[in-house]
Amino acid sequence: MNPPPQSDSVLHRVTELLRDPYDVRLAESIFGTADASVISQRVELFCRDRLSQGVSTCELFVQSVGAVFVLRLESGERVVLKFYALQSGRVGTAGTLAELVAVYTVQAELAKVGIACAEVIHTPVACDGGAVAAMGYLDGTRAGDARNPAVRRAMAEALAGLIRAGTAFRDTPMLPVARVPTRLWPVPHNVLFDLSAPGGEWIDDRARASRSILDTSAPPEILFHMDFSAANVRVWDGHVCAIYDMDSIALVDEMRGLASAAVHYTYTGTPGEATTSREQARAFVADYEVARGKALSKVERHRLDAAAIYAMAYTARHCPVKG
Repeated sequence: MNPPPQSDSVLHRVTELLRDPYDVRLAESIFGTADASVISQRVELFCRDRLSQGVSTCELFVQSVGAVFVLRLESGERVVLKFYALQSGRVGTAGTLAELVAVYTVQAELAKVGIACAEVIHTPVACDGGAVAAMGYLDGTRAGDARNPAVRRAMAEALAGLIRAGTAFRDTPMLPVARVPTRLWPVPHNVLFDLSAPGGEWIDDRARASRSILDTSAPPEILFHMDFSAANVRVWDGHVCAIYDMDSIALVDEMRGLASAAVHYTYTGTPGEATTSREQARAFVADYEVARGKALSKVERHRLDAAAIYAMAYTARHCPVKG
């Protein structure tokens, strides 16, 4: 009989998380398996083969669009591994390995010019039908409340700064483009949600009305972080100290990106938290206008309003998949 895994081992972390049936579904969608031994072996093999070190401890394992491991290597270095399923069409993800490599290439350059994102230790490589990459660790455990106006302003300023810095890299080949889907909704960002469950038809109607505005024009696309919220952006002492999920950067028109950030910026993922209010969203946009140094035009505001309704409708339409 094999001894139980150590409490800080990769195997233990994976085994414990996969006691949750929802995380079993996520693991199957990301790794193609929910076998804890297989998953932990992939982590340890990558570290040995690509980072030339074994894993000392696993401090964290979480899943959503991808699967994230915070590891301590034998040298004492803290690294972050992220595993991906490569699925074209799923919102918030690069659909191919080439797109994912392009995103990490830009992340590496942004880190060099002072954007508060993790350094890239190893660019994405193919792994059992998906991909895996390694990054440095950013400590975002201390974070201010995004409902605080000073924190909100720091987030808006960081977003504008990220966009300015990203201008130099927007022509990077193979960057993903976050276009409005041809059908009403994109593929959900992970397998736990169903956007076609009955009872949400009135939400679909609001989304269609918004699409009638969004679909009439195609403004220039800029580099944008498509999951810009307090869950991924940490502010401490008046400054953004960490921006996570940089794999969410994509080319998108500015008003669609801004709308998504404005209506979701207070989100942390804490159960039962209040959604971003209209007043908070408006205040974020006002702070962003100041940070970008140019007020929104009437045409931009019209598109911003439609994009905000569409973004909120997408969030509201989420219904957990049963079973």
